[in-house]
Amino acid sequence: MAVITLKCPKIEMDVIDISVARINAWNGDGLPIYELGFDKKSVARLSVVVSKSSKIVVEKSTIPIKTTEAIEKIINHNSKDIDFQILSNLEFLVEGIAIQDLYNHDRVLIGGRETSKCLKTIGALNNVYVHWVSID
Repeated sequence: MAVITLKCPKIEMDVIDISVARINAWNGDGLPIYELGFDKKSVARLSVVVSKSSKIVVEKSTIPIKTTEAIEKIINHNSKDIDFQILSNLEFLVEGIAIQDLYNHDRVLIGGRETSKCLKTIGALNNVYVHWVSID
């Protein structure tokens, strides 16, 4: 997200976390690196609680298969009539040079439901990447 924020300064991004220390780190000069506690999916629930309008939720990681579907189920079950579009955006990063990898993507994978709303949302995320990733 740091690279997207740098390359797309007009796009507002919200990072949601349950740890005050990590939130402070995101708002400070350091970037927290951590493993999400997907056994409880608590960040997905928190996304619903704090949202007051439609949101795009992008799962950006190399987490286990079907995690995005689990996040989608949790959000849809708790969404209170707020529209959430959930996307998967897998990253292929090498430890130690992740930022360099983000600047020099050799591929970008974006997945989601095959609905008209979700396909439009995938297009919106694609438009974020075209700020620095060439389309071949």
